[in-house]
Amino acid sequence: MDLTRIGTLYAGFVIKPRPFHRQSGEWTLDLRIWRDGGDAIGAREFHGRDTFPTEAAAIRACVRFGEEIIDGRVPGLSMA
Repeated sequence: MDLTRIGTLYAGFVIKPRPFHRQSGEWTLDLRIWRDGGDAIGAREFHGRDTFPTEAAAIRACVRFGEEIIDGRVPGLSMA
């Protein structure tokens, strides 16, 4: 089982990759983030413009993107 598909803990948050498979064969950059110990109902959804050739690559990118959002390194996106 690939635990990164379930969710990754980072700096007190859960990052849940949710890549979608497009008809073109590419995978999207979509994820949800919520506070660890909190309720996923309060999760925030984020989407990126990049696409990836495999689901595994998209999942890795989702986790990295989530970490960058949590760290405040993505202009206009935050968990604050």
